[in-house]
Amino acid sequence: MGETREPGPVKPVACVLYSDETLAARARTLLRPVLGAEDCSSAPFDFDFTDYYQAEMGKSLKRVFLSFDRLIHPGRLADLKASSNAIEAALASEAGNPLRRPVNIDPGCLDLSKVVLASTKDRFQRIYIGNGIYAEPTLAYVKGEFRPFSWTYPDMRTDEIRAFFGKVRGIYERQIRNHASPG
Repeated sequence: MGETREPGPVKPVACVLYSDETLAARARTLLRPVLGAEDCSSAPFDFDFTDYYQAEMGKSLKRVFLSFDRLIHPGRLADLKASSNAIEAALASEAGNPLRRPVNIDPGCLDLSKVVLASTKDRFQRIYIGNGIYAEPTLAYVKGEFRPFSWTYPDMRTDEIRAFFGKVRGIYERQIRNHASPG
């Protein structure tokens, strides 16, 4: 019989999709009390992989990936998604149109072996984690690099974004090493 044990802390990450630079900057500010200070950021890039979000977010979308310095318990992922949904709603209200979604925030977490994102949508590869939230393994760390699954979003399949998560993994590795050392 296997023994249960508490998991170690994980590194929070977020994918921010936006059409308005000012509201994206505001989203990043609002994420700070929830996730901590940003310690790594990808370069913003054009999000032209799909037109799925255009009806609610407009055209000329950009995306940026972020990681944060405060390690968390992986059991908090559903709470992080609830917080990001509240931030999205507040930003929509600030923008003056509560039906429009000017910013889409997908929080997640990274550990040494994977990147997991939270979603409100159920799919075959997602596991329900509570409060209407599902967790999706998105990248797996195999043979020294992050590799996508068949369902991984196209932008997360790019060499640049997988390298970004490799860099974040290095930061996380140093954090857990320091976290585990006495003093």
